[in-house]
Amino acid sequence: MLVKRIKTVLFDLGNVLVHIDPDAFWRNLGFTRPEEASPFAESYASWIRQYETGYIAGTDFLNGLCNIFNKRFTIGRLEAAFSGIIQEPVAGMNEIVRRISSTNQTALASNTSEIHYNASRMKCETLMLLHKSYLSYQLHS
Repeated sequence: MLVKRIKTVLFDLGNVLVHIDPDAFWRNLGFTRPEEASPFAESYASWIRQYETGYIAGTDFLNGLCNIFNKRFTIGRLEAAFSGIIQEPVAGMNEIVRRISSTNQTALASNTSEIHYNASRMKCETLMLLHKSYLSYQLHS
């Protein structure tokens, strides 16, 4: 029987290492009902896709968000609301990643933006245990 050695164990970010609450963005801006957010939702979703794939820089993304919301919010408030979807680390994952990282190469493979990655690094020490990261905004994918 041929036994293959595991070379790298990949982890995702959202709801694997940290909890994600996409609706927190809207709540953080004061939208309490879906119909309040609906005029902006399609443009917002399209703009995020471009940012997560690295085709828009962070400052351009935030300026674009400001325009999507007709300059209703400051750039600082939009950035705080956007990073606010990153919640607490997933319970137990730090220990799992620590054990696996001690015997195997590990990496983060995630469809994420620079703002979300940085917010995650502030909240989730587990990310510091991973040997490499493959992030959509860096890979333009």
